[in-house]
Amino acid sequence: MMATPGVQLQWWDEHLWSEKCDYVHVPLKKSMATFRVLREANLALLRTAGTGAWESSYGIHEKRGQTNIAELVIMEAAHDLNHLLQMKHLISLK
Repeated sequence: MMATPGVQLQWWDEHLWSEKCDYVHVPLKKSMATFRVLREANLALLRTAGTGAWESSYGIHEKRGQTNIAELVIMEAAHDLNHLLQMKHLISLK
């Protein structure tokens, strides 16, 4: 979105994604490490962009329409919290 404003953003079925990637068999520590590394990389990139870029850089999501980086960050932060709560619940079951 920063490099190509107006880029098409794909929607995907995360349940199908998790099945096809066989996430249920990925060790929890590996999943958590991957999650952490990807979020750290995203945060490093976001920190390099000024707030102007957060508002002016956008993509076109096939279900939500135009979405800028600021909106995506808010949405993904909430989404990440949901996944972290899911992982916490799974850990408590062991």
